[in-house]
Amino acid sequence: REDTEKKPELDMARVNQELIVKEDDFLKDYVAKNDTAFKKTDSGFWYKVEKQTQGKQIKNGDVCIISYKLYLLDGTLLEEVSDLSVTVGRKEVITGLDMGLELMRKGETAWFIIPWNLAYRLKGYENLVPPYTSVMYEVEVTE
Repeated sequence: REDTEKKPELDMARVNQELIVKEDDFLKDYVAKNDTAFKKTDSGFWYKVEKQTQGKQIKNGDVCIISYKLYLLDGTLLEEVSDLSVTVGRKEVITGLDMGLELMRKGETAWFIIPWNLAYRLKGYENLVPPYTSVMYEVEVTE
């Protein structure tokens, strides 16, 4: 009886893992075709720093003020937010963006390509991002 109760969860985990691998291959191709300046992190998202500074390196627990633009990978602008206060590491933003902020310095602008499993996952985001959809952020850390 226990085996049958656990089986659907194991099947879903396997399916999600297969989807993650498939999306990773898709994003590798996307970067190769669109902008090879992006670098992949060990966590599985891609980034490039567009405007570099010598500002303070952001670390877990820091409070920073960010502005961002959220895009679909086809370039569709979905949302633009200014002056959002974020405490890094507190999951106040999606996982990929939270991790990405730690790669930045105050005053920098960076782009992140975030796979669905580190973005809005299977739920999506309001009526903007469908389930299982990778997204792209342009982020500026203003403070």
